[in-house]
Amino acid sequence: MTQVYRVTWNPDTRTARRLNHLTKVRPDVVVIQARVERYRSTTPMARDVLKRLGKQRNALTAKPFKSAAVIAQAQAWTEAQGVSDLIVTGSHVLTEFMTTLTIDFARACNARLWMVEYIERPSPPALAGVADQVTPEAFRKTWLEDQPVSRDSQDVSDPGQATPPSFPRVFDTNATSFIDDCETIGNPGFSQIKELYDEVVADLTKGLATAPGMETTLMVFRDWFYRLPCEDQVVTALRAIESVSIRSGYFLHIDIDRIRATARHEPRPALRTPEQWSALGMYANTDIGAICALIAAGLPTSEIAQLRIRSIKTERSDSTPSVQFNDQWVPVTEGGNYVKAHLRFRQILGAKNGDRLFLTQFATPLRPETFAVNAQIAMLSTGLDTLPRLPDRRFVRKWAEACGVTIDRISRDSYGPQANAAKLRPDH
Repeated sequence: MTQVYRVTWNPDTRTARRLNHLTKVRPDVVVIQARVERYRSTTPMARDVLKRLGKQRNALTAKPFKSAAVIAQAQAWTEAQGVSDLIVTGSHVLTEFMTTLTIDFARACNARLWMVEYIERPSPPALAGVADQVTPEAFRKTWLEDQPVSRDSQDVSDPGQATPPSFPRVFDTNATSFIDDCETIGNPGFSQIKELYDEVVADLTKGLATAPGMETTLMVFRDWFYRLPCEDQVVTALRAIESVSIRSGYFLHIDIDRIRATARHEPRPALRTPEQWSALGMYANTDIGAICALIAAGLPTSEIAQLRIRSIKTERSDSTPSVQFNDQWVPVTEGGNYVKAHLRFRQILGAKNGDRLFLTQFATPLRPETFAVNAQIAMLSTGLDTLPRLPDRRFVRKWAEACGVTIDRISRDSYGPQANAAKLRPDH
């Protein structure tokens, strides 16, 4: 049973402003202003709740959702973000019917309801026997005393920049003398460099033994590039790949300045930060964050499109959700809160265990390419990179060229004195 509190209090302008901004310093509290609506529905209230939680409208079409979807989104997000109290200021303007709807809405959100009336009036029948009368002094002591500093006045770091790891600086020498130079210079972190170097060498050697070819070399480089957050780590991995490629009959042309610039600024999974995941919560669409979290967990878009309600398992409200993939339960360690919010959203709309997890607002299945579009929207707006990687080799050469790496086969016609002499001929 939802607890309902009623207080008659007409605060001054400064105190009212502090109360209206309470959500910024207390994430578990939502403060909205009661308003007289022509339509007798909780949809405007749900929109106000979403706005207070920092949610935007439909990110894909910029069109408003249906009323049922808006109410379900408000309920799902309040539960997912741990909202425990709903404060409605100016509730004396609510009619009897709207007061009842407000109580029902708070009950659906599993939140305590505080009705702040600016003028004294007789207790409406909807609050009789339901609401507990609270004095203004007790209300101020509960919500306005010892209020923490607003997050707007704090120094918030850029969510698009990750903190660089403690990896030693490496020099831009060629592959044949890279390790020797790092050891000769006496780099205090040489053990880290050697460990990463040997690991990349073993990985590429194993890959070339299974599938020899230049594309295999570039795909191994792409995998390590997405895995390493620091530019010096990327350079170390690239020098290791270059040394193995020379022994395998391939030669890498490397633009080291472009490689370093790309490693610093290119969004990739290794640079994902908690601030970026938090910024993803600005969308009212529960499916955008859930899709990004599932892609980050390693699920391909074709499998995400086939997920059912029963494919998601949450043992407790504060536990990490798991998704069923290849007959195994895979934990969603990043962005699990968004998966729980979307699951709750679908359940509020009446979805059963056998229904699809992702549907459009017209109850039609989402196509697999739509999931990549959602991930791209998230990356463009927050810098969070969860774009699905292409498993084939068709575009790996173009990607490597954009990063500053090209690969050729070593041959007598391509390198050596004869090739250099041919380049000096006028007709070359």
